[in-house]
Amino acid sequence: MPIDIADFEYVIPMPKGCGKKSSNILIFLNKNKDKAFTYKEIAEGIHELEPKNLHGSLSCLLKKGKLRHKNPYWTISEESIIKNELTKIKKELKEIET
Repeated sequence: MPIDIADFEYVIPMPKGCGKKSSNILIFLNKNKDKAFTYKEIAEGIHELEPKNLHGSLSCLLKKGKLRHKNPYWTISEESIIKNELTKIKKELKEIET
């Protein structure tokens, strides 16, 4: 799945052990942080052909505090949004300093 250049410029820290799809899930939900999605909508958003393949990654990300869940919806956690913004700001500050 191609990613936006803004996502390329700063890396969302990926939790270990949540599967390969976790990065795509976090990038998608971070881009859409003002919305919540069903797992099927997330699958469509990251171009996953088998939505059922996301259950393990979603559950793992939830346990690690990266996501919030109110059945049937999923969204990125406030903590993840703040960390992503801090990472972006730190990168911008480094660029200004150099």
